[in-house]
This record gives sequence, structure tokens and C-alpha cells, in this order.
Amino acid sequence: MKFPNRGSELPKTLKKLREKNRFSQKQIAEILNISQAKYNYFESGKYAPDVVSIKILADLYHLSVAELLEEPLLVPRIKTTGVSLEQETKLIATLNEKNNNDREKLICVYEKRISELEEKCLRKNNKIVSLMSKLEKLNKTNSDQAVNY
Repeated sequence: MKFPNRGSELPKTLKKLREKNRFSQKQIAEILNISQAKYNYFESGKYAPDVVSIKILADLYHLSVAELLEEPLLVPRIKTTGVSLEQETKLIATLNEKNNNDREKLICVYEKRISELEEKCLRKNNKIVSLMSKLEKLNKTNSDQAVNY
């Protein structure tokens, strides 16, 4: 989609962030699952990134969508689908919220898995201690029997 605001800072921001983080245009294009030429259009200001690409780029650079855009009304309207700017803004907010919820869920999953692994290690440690104790008793019994012969 054509860039709605030719005076926008987003193309410059995208280029600065990419260079600062030592990415090539090709690498960013692969992350966004688009061609390098299309990403070049984003940086040149010829075309604007879609909402999903903006969200991916914000996450990549550890920014909120608002921080990446830093301009009111920068997100282009999707005219072909009839989505209003307000709906797009809600979509971006939903994506941010979903991303935060997904992070929280992932943290919970990892914490649960770590706890399960710790319990498993503890059980195995206890089993090893128990087996070593039995082995010691067997060795002592064998040693006592050898002395009796």
C-alpha cells in the first residue's frame, strides 16, 4: 500500500534501527516473510508496512508499536478491506495485548516445566542415594561373609 504521509519519519527510523542492530535488508525481509525489494520500499518511503509487519518490527527492536511509529495517524488505512483507522488502532492494541498475554503464558509454561524437571531430578537423586545405600549394605554383607570364611 502506498505511503500515506510522504513526510513521515518511519522510513528513516526503519533504516536507522536496522543499521544500528546490524541487520541487512535481506535479513529483515526474511523475518517479515517478504521480498528484499518490498522491504526496500518501506525504507525508501514508497510503501508503508502493514500492521502485522509494524508489530513484528516493533518486537524485533524491543519497542512498542507506538514507540516505533512515534507519529499520530501513521498507520495507513487498509482501504481495500474497509477497515477504519480506529479499527486498525484497536487491532494494534489487541496484538500488543495478545503478545503480552502470550509472553505470560509462555513464562508460566516454562516455570511449570522447570518445576517438573526439578522434581524429576530430586526423585532421581533420591533414587541414587537409595541405591548407593543398598550397594553399601551389600558390600558390607559381602565383606562380612568373606571375613567369616
